[in-house]
Amino acid sequence: MSSPPPDPLRVLALVQQLNDKFGSQELGQIMQTLLALSFRHAGFQILKNAVGVPDIQAFRSEAPPGFAIEAKVGDTTISLSARDLEGVVSSQRNPVVAAFFLSDPVPHWWMVDARSLKARTYRRFEVAAKPSVDVGFDVTEAFSRVLASEFSYAIEGQGPLSRLLSE
Repeated sequence: MSSPPPDPLRVLALVQQLNDKFGSQELGQIMQTLLALSFRHAGFQILKNAVGVPDIQAFRSEAPPGFAIEAKVGDTTISLSARDLEGVVSSQRNPVVAAFFLSDPVPHWWMVDARSLKARTYRRFEVAAKPSVDVGFDVTEAFSRVLASEFSYAIEGQGPLSRLLSE
């Protein structure tokens, strides 16, 4: 039996340390990479797109089509553009918007069906009301474990973390 995932307060503290060091834009990139690592630890193959849409494609060769994921991190809101949504919906994979709110007292990734969203700004309760996508594992738990185990790389920035993903 594996050890329990890190306490939510520890997860919040680690994410806040990253936010304090890097600011919102670089934090978003780091969170995307940690999310991609979470999918990889769950047995998915990963294609990460640093500048385009979708941010992450996660799939298993034995169980297509997998997921096209646009990851968004915000304090109290996330904003989706038409380009964000078009990029995931037009893929050949299941379209997902993954949202993480820094103000959430219990850190949580919301995995939402991108087809249920429009280009605009959303608050947490609005995202929570949208249809969720079952990706086959507990994303928040996996992310918490990856964040705790790979924090020493994450606090060094996107470069060292990206190298972990490419290994």
